[in-house]
Amino acid sequence: MIRTSLVAEAERLLLEMGFPKVQLMVRESNDAMLGFYDALGYERFDVFNTGKRLIAD
Repeated sequence: MIRTSLVAEAERLLLEMGFPKVQLMVRESNDAMLGFYDALGYERFDVFNTGKRLIAD
């Protein structure tokens, strides 16, 4: 799949630049993407994000 290849290439480039870790933000309701990253070996963490919209949608 293209998306798997894109993630693999991004990981390769980050490693080449010396980055030790990748962190992603995926909405907990996005089961498809969570499953995708699970299959690639990504670990889920219990993290809370906060934000403030400055311009309404």
